[in-house]
Formats: sequence, structure tokens, C-alpha cells
Amino acid sequence: MHVAGWASREPRRRGDVTGRQRAARSPGRWSWRLVAWSVFVACLVVGSPFPSAGHAGERPLARAQWATTTQSLSPAEALDLDFRAMSGDTLNLGPFQGDIWLRLWLDGSEMGERRWLSVRWPYARDFRFYLVGSRSADGKPSLLEWREGAHPIGLPAIPTDPGRLLPAFDGKRQFLLRLSADGPTAMQLTLDSVQTERNRLLSRYLLFGIYLGAMLGMATYSLFLMLALRERTYAGYAAFLAATVLYVGLRYNVLGPLLPEFLHWMSPARQAQLAVALMALSGIGFVRRFLQSPRDDPRADRVLQLLMLLALSTVPASAALSGELSSLLVMGMVVATVLGIFWAAWRSMGRGFRPAFNLLISWSMFAVVVLLYLAMLLGVLPYSAVLTLGLPLGSLALALLLAFALGSRIRHKPVSYTHLRAHETVLDLVCRLLLE
Repeated sequence: MHVAGWASREPRRRGDVTGRQRAARSPGRWSWRLVAWSVFVACLVVGSPFPSAGHAGERPLARAQWATTTQSLSPAEALDLDFRAMSGDTLNLGPFQGDIWLRLWLDGSEMGERRWLSVRWPYARDFRFYLVGSRSADGKPSLLEWREGAHPIGLPAIPTDPGRLLPAFDGKRQFLLRLSADGPTAMQLTLDSVQTERNRLLSRYLLFGIYLGAMLGMATYSLFLMLALRERTYAGYAAFLAATVLYVGLRYNVLGPLLPEFLHWMSPARQAQLAVALMALSGIGFVRRFLQSPRDDPRADRVLQLLMLLALSTVPASAALSGELSSLLVMGMVVATVLGIFWAAWRSMGRGFRPAFNLLISWSMFAVVVLLYLAMLLGVLPYSAVLTLGLPLGSLALALLLAFALGSRIRHKPVSYTHLRAHETVLDLVCRLLLE
């Protein structure tokens, strides 16, 4: 029986190929996406080894030095540590647990209005700032802890990176910073005016609002489609987008104050690790339903279930282990999850499940961004602002590509004509609005 508008599922002859099948087999429809992502990934690879532009001698923080210790030292004792020069104004030690001491020499006559010293590091703990004075008669330098100016007038009362508003001074002064680390230590020091910092914060929240609206909008839209089509794969898609938004919000110090009270005892790094575990669980659950692995590929499904157990085990491990060990465990889980999903999609495509190709393309592009970002957190690559922005941009692109993959997944599934027609109409309208 043939219904108008619905292609017959009777067996076709070998040479009988429809226009839709020819389009699906043709690589032209994916060429523009591959080119765009190739350019984006190339920019990440090229930009990652160079944290910032300009010559080191043109920056006030060019002479910054760093030292680490696992012991609790006083500022006077910290001055005797073996300090080494920073690479410009960035520092990346990978996962580390202990104290990081930074020594700066600043010239007040050259600073002008650039008096806001900020540490671009979302996982900073116990930020202390000291002014090193002249030595006394016993040869020990005087140190004054500067606690004022943490929230100067003119900055929004919202969470941000740790910093201090430096007092006005003449000549060259020496300063000492102490940061307690319990996880990844990729950071950047900046020295700007209060107005510049205010504009940066407002831009950050504006961009995050756009990102949040786009991601949650697609998640809400997918829930409506789940109710209309009675397809629970869309619920997994929405859960994965919500977990991704949670991680990005914690990574950029935006959603931390909105967390439940019982999670505030956790450090920012451990909160982010919890969000990563939720991303892995929801992502694997979505992929299992998308590929129909419980029914069609039990071997791959068992591997995906083991990855879900691994992701679930990182939740208590993040609370019990040290920040350095838990960070390594979570990063290893992320790498295993990325490779496991890629392998399962490749097997599904090999057995003739066409929507797996769309999932494979979407996931492989996002995997490149994730692996580069992990390489930075591990200290293999130096700190790069491009890589920190690559994660939210990559997740937004993944959400869009997965929406198209879900469309092909639903069209591939034998559903009723009414549900398919309604889905195609809504999807075509959304695609038209995005393209226009």
C-alpha cells in the first residue's frame, strides 16, 4: 500500500535510486560544513601555541615570575623560592595541588589608568596579594597584604576572576600573589582599567546570555518534538544540551552562585567535574538511543554502558580524591567517552545505519575541540584564549549539527505519516529562520 507523500518501503531493484538517496550519498551536502570546521580547527591549532599577541617587552607584566610549593609558607618565606620567568603573561602547569606564588614588578608611572590586576582563572582559590616593601634592619623585607579594591566602584556585583585594584604609586614596586590550586592551573594575568574590565564583564554576560538562549531554546524545542513524535531520543538530546550549558556556565564563573546550597562546599574545579560527568552520562545515553545500540549492536552497547559507569564513578571520586588526581581521572574519562562514541558511530555506519554518518561528522568535529581543550588543561598546550572560547562555540555548533542528525534519524525511522509530516514542517521552518 502506498500513501501519498510517503516513500514505499518495498524492496527496490539494484539500480533504482531515488533523488533523496542520491543526495544522502553525495558528499556535497557536507562539504561546506567540513570546510568551515577545518578552518575553525586550523585556527585553534595555529593560535594555541601563541597565548597573546605583541612583544613581551611592551606589556607591564612581562617580567612576571612564578614558583610553586606544596608547603604552607609565609610571604617572606615565599620570596626565597626558586622563581622562574613566566611565558609572557600566561602560566599553565596542568593539574596541580598546592600554592602558586607570582612575583611582579610594576612601574606606577607607566600604568596610568590600568590599575585593575586580574587573574583569568576560574578555579582560583584563596587569592592573596602583597606589596613588598624595603628591607628592615634585620634584612627581612616588609610585606603588606592588600585586601582593598577587590570589588571597586564601577564593576558589576557579579562573580568574576580574582583581582585587585592597585593603589596609585610612583616608581617601581614589587608585588607578590598567592593562589591555592587544586586542579587545572591554566591562567592569564591582565592589567586593565576598571572601565575596560567592566566592559569585558558585560560582554561576557551578554555572550553567555546569547549562548544560553540558543542552547536552551533548542533543548525546549526538542522536548516539544519528543511529545509530538513520541521519540525519547529528543529527551537525551535536551539533557545533553542542559549539561553542556551547566559546564560552560561554571567554567566562565556565571552559574556558580545559582547552584544549590549543598554544592557550595565544593571547589569550582570539582563543580565543573560534576558537570562534566553529567555531560558524559547524558551524551552517552543520547548516543545509545540514536544508534539503537541495545538492539542492533550489543557489543558496542556494552562498551557504552561501561563508559556510563566510569562517568558515574567520577562523581564520588571528585569528592574523595585530591583535585589533581580527580582532574586526571575526569580527563581520562572524557577521552574514553569521546573515543567510545566515535567507535560506536563508526560501527553503526558500517552496518548500514545512514544517520550514524551525520552523528559521526558532528561528534568528530566537537571531539577535536574537546581534545585540544584537554591538552591545554593537562599542560601539553600553553594557555590560549582561543581554546577557552572554542569549547562553547564548538558545543553550539555540535547542537546545531545534532539537530540535523536527529532529523535524518527520525526520517530513517518507520513512523506514521502524520508524525513525519509534522516534524518535517517544523524543521524546515526552523532551518529557514536560521539561514535567513
